[in-house]
Amino acid sequence: MQTIVAEAKAAAQKHAQEGKLTVEFEPIWHAEPILFDEQLVEDCNAAVEEETGARNSMYSAPLHDAVPLNAVVPSVMMFAQSDPGISHCKEENTPQPQLEEAIRAFIRLAEKELGTSFTE
Repeated sequence: MQTIVAEAKAAAQKHAQEGKLTVEFEPIWHAEPILFDEQLVEDCNAAVEEETGARNSMYSAPLHDAVPLNAVVPSVMMFAQSDPGISHCKEENTPQPQLEEAIRAFIRLAEKELGTSFTE
């Protein structure tokens, strides 16, 4: 996010100078980060690593739609790899092998948290 904000400010300043204008920036709103449950994050990372052979972490913004749930019950988010690596748009696609891999990782996480096996 810091990079995005810095690039936006630089572009605004450049265009303001070109137009012989001034531009000012001030915060209009701030939300403190709300972190997901540390143990669930670790268990999620472990489940993904067991399934894929790699730890792939992705961080979410403090106001992601899952954050309010985290205030009520310990939470974590697990994502499936989309192609071409974008989400929340019509171009998002998760190929069948990646979807199945994500489902297996999710099942591993559920088994860890519930202390049971779904394959028995």
